[in-house]
Amino acid sequence: PVPSQPSQPTHGPGSSEYTHARVRVSKYGTGAKQYWTFTPDDPKPEQAPLVVFMHGWASFEPDTYGAWIKHLVRRGNIVIYPRYQESVRSVPKEFADNAATTIREAIARLHAGDIQPDLEKLAFVGHSMGAILSANIAQNADRFNLPTPRALFLAEPSFEPIVGIYDRIPAATLMVVAVGADAKRDSSVRKILQGSTLVPPENKNYVALPSDLHG
Repeated sequence: PVPSQPSQPTHGPGSSEYTHARVRVSKYGTGAKQYWTFTPDDPKPEQAPLVVFMHGWASFEPDTYGAWIKHLVRRGNIVIYPRYQESVRSVPKEFADNAATTIREAIARLHAGDIQPDLEKLAFVGHSMGAILSANIAQNADRFNLPTPRALFLAEPSFEPIVGIYDRIPAATLMVVAVGADAKRDSSVRKILQGSTLVPPENKNYVALPSDLHG
């Protein structure tokens, strides 16, 4: 038989237990200060947890992560997608400031709208360079005038030029670092997991996913 992926589970994490049938998409700003908001609809909630989705290098628009974002929103979350990088020639040291500016603007815009973001349930999802930026913003939430994320999901963190110090990420933060087992990115991963000294081991999870090249 031809190999095939397992079907989506009907219950539990990652499942098709969707509470909303549709996703509303809005786009604002230009260049590095551009961002998108994705909100659940049908039915429209009065309030929803907030996910800030930080993309990897040069994924300027959210299409690459479309299925992931749609899944998060249909499960009942608001998603903000900051662009933060105008082009491949943009200066990396500006990325965190660009992202923080658009996140603040997006939160203010959401507060003025019909679905309120629940900032007590704020999570950052970051991929590659976006994972490094998510950890850096969590470390410096006060400086960026942003609420501290309750959870960090960091997928394959990798971008050494902007790896930071993480000793002020609060102890209550729930942190998952997920990598491909074949990826050689241990340096960035170690700096995040070992550098977040306030976060106790029971609040950290390191997940290595082995590749399956069968078929």
